[in-house]
Amino acid sequence: MRQPAFIVISDGKGDGKRLLHTAMTLSSIIDVFMLREKQWTARQMWEWGEALLAAGFPPQKLFINDRADVALALSAGGVHLAGHSLPAGFVKQIVPPEMKIGVSVHSLAEARHAASAGAHYVMYGHIFPSPSKPGLPARGIEALKEMVMQMPIPVIAVGGIDAVNVATVLDTGCAGVAVISAVMGAADPRLAARNIAGRLHSAAN
Repeated sequence: MRQPAFIVISDGKGDGKRLLHTAMTLSSIIDVFMLREKQWTARQMWEWGEALLAAGFPPQKLFINDRADVALALSAGGVHLAGHSLPAGFVKQIVPPEMKIGVSVHSLAEARHAASAGAHYVMYGHIFPSPSKPGLPARGIEALKEMVMQMPIPVIAVGGIDAVNVATVLDTGCAGVAVISAVMGAADPRLAARNIAGRLHSAAN
């Protein structure tokens, strides 16, 4: 059985030096580090990515949120699109075929549209209450399970996932998980990531 994907997303706090250090310490544990710093300019994202890759981070593990131009400039492993991003169908035409394209979705209709446009995976959430989505009701495990059953492409779960509940999430058949605060907000991000990775692998075997 294929191991589930483990994605860590940056927390939007804009501390580039800290993000560099954290991404490097996680490089052997996670499958993807996704740069998602909405307040950064394209140049800031590119410079940070250049520094990360120069430090030896595997380019296939670097995904850029929203900015297909930055992902292209860095020859990153993937670009992850939001509702306000360029359409997945257009991005697919301008990036190399080996670059993964992901799309954040919040409904089955959005997910089906992303799949038909050529996305390689969709990210669905938030599954549990999440600090990054205060006041918004969680979609829950049953909705995730339904999404997985209906989709022809991999579904990545996001939102409130940690070492305690990750096995329950994997029971839905999803292709992997993405986390922010469970790793980025931890006192020891590497240890937190190792704990989640261990649970992921145990649940998959």
